[in-house]
Formats: sequence, C-alpha cells, structure tokens
Amino acid sequence: MYGFVNRQNSGHMHFRRAKPLHSAGFTMLELVVSVALLAIITGAIVPIYANSMNAIQQRNARHNFVSLITFIQERAVAETREYRLYIDQREQVFWVEFQIDEDLEGKHFVMVEEDYGRLQPVPRNLEIHQVRARRDRSANAQYIGCYPNGASDIARVVFRDTRDFRSGFEIETQGSMGKIEVKVQ
Repeated sequence: MYGFVNRQNSGHMHFRRAKPLHSAGFTMLELVVSVALLAIITGAIVPIYANSMNAIQQRNARHNFVSLITFIQERAVAETREYRLYIDQREQVFWVEFQIDEDLEGKHFVMVEEDYGRLQPVPRNLEIHQVRARRDRSANAQYIGCYPNGASDIARVVFRDTRDFRSGFEIETQGSMGKIEVKVQ
C-alpha cells in the first residue's frame, strides 16, 4: 500500500509518495524470468550430463570386461588349468567356467562359484553386438579360452550402445601371450 507523507517546508506543503509497505518480495515478472532461465540452463545441461553418464558406463563396462579376461588368464596360469569366458549373445549374458577334468569324451568344465564367475548380464544400455570366438555347442554359447601357458583364444567381442549404435567398443584377444586390444568407437 502506498501512502502520502506530509512535509511542511517554509510554510508550503509537499506531498511525496512513501515506499510500499510490503516491498520485501519478488514481482511476478522476476519469478517468471528466473524460472525461464532455469529451464533454459537445465535444457542445456541435461543432454551433456546424460552423455557423460553414458560414457562413464561404457568405460566401466569395458574396463570390467577386460579385467575379467585378464583375471581368468592369470588364474589359468596360476592353477595350470583352462578357464573359459562364455558369452551368450542371444541372452546378452556372460560367465566363467574352469576345466575340472578331461577324458575320452573331452574336457569337462564347471561354472566358477565366486562372484566373478557367475552369470552376469550385459550392463544396461549396452548389447553384445557381435562375437567371433569358438563355440561350445553344449553350452550354446561362444567362449574365449585362457590356457595354462598364458595364451588365449583369438576372439573379438563388439559391444554397442543401444541408444546410439555409432557408440561402443570392441575387445580382441590376440592369442599367444594373452594380449588384449581395445578399440573405442
């Protein structure tokens, strides 16, 4: 509310407008402008944040998969037995098995019971796009064998982002000496 102040100066009356009694708030225009600015900033930041999170998830998945291959290569050498990383492209899962014996019928494998060996789904927003590796018909999956001499099967696994097929990575095991190569797309 506005009021008038009566001041007398040399016999003359002056009226001036007093300050509003409730001037501690924001005007509607200030609030609308603030909300609009926040919406614009949020609209610009959300895609950047989503892309960053996607890149982090892919990096972690890539690191975890390579670490798993490296780990089972080391276990194969340390325990002098064959390990296999099975990859089921149809079900989008992978797991680890190790050799328990070999007879006239062939090699026999069982799933590793520790956490690293259990059935693991491919991380969200990624898919196993292509696998070039040996096939185990009894397990209905392909596998990368890691041997007691430190070698691994020659294999290639391509992972793609389900939201952007141009994005992904490829992991290759290159046989002798257990060399692993990673290509990011």
